[in-house]
Amino acid sequence: MDNRGAHKKKENNIKSIRARVSFLEEALLNKNEINKKIISSLNSQSDFSALSYKDITPMSLNTLKTISDEIIKPKGSKENGFRYLDSLRKKLKENILKSEIDISNKKTIKIDSEIYRDLNNRLTNLEISNIERSKAYKDLISKVTILIKDDKVGDICRVKLHNLVNDHKALYTNILSPKRNESSLKVVTKFKK
Repeated sequence: MDNRGAHKKKENNIKSIRARVSFLEEALLNKNEINKKIISSLNSQSDFSALSYKDITPMSLNTLKTISDEIIKPKGSKENGFRYLDSLRKKLKENILKSEIDISNKKTIKIDSEIYRDLNNRLTNLEISNIERSKAYKDLISKVTILIKDDKVGDICRVKLHNLVNDHKALYTNILSPKRNESSLKVVTKFKK
């Protein structure tokens, strides 16, 4: 390769490095959408040197370090050259990781809210069903009690019905008038977000 070819290659590498700096600075300021290819290139110095995107062309890590040290001198930064470029890469990577964690946490909160709503709906439907069953049960018991008092029904049948109702009340009175159980309510409210 003659000098003109080497000089042209170095010019292209300089343009590529300046494009990298501009891209990273803009991405940190504007939070523009970054595709997966760029995100994966932020994982390491060598991955970032191999990036090919718009005006950014791939180059060896040694070339990236050497030319960066020659041309990058940002105002107001303690770091120069490749250290500055690498610090931008790391900051952008951290910002992306933080935003991914925030998104994950929001999804978790949304799922917890959906679980709470679902449990609350199921509990409400269960309470409505229990009230309807209780009404039906009381209606049935009251009709059987009326039959027990009816003289038109035979004595043997009335005694059997009376014993049946008394045995049933003895067995199931606790179910028909349950005490409020605080611990079961705490389990449901635990999911509330």
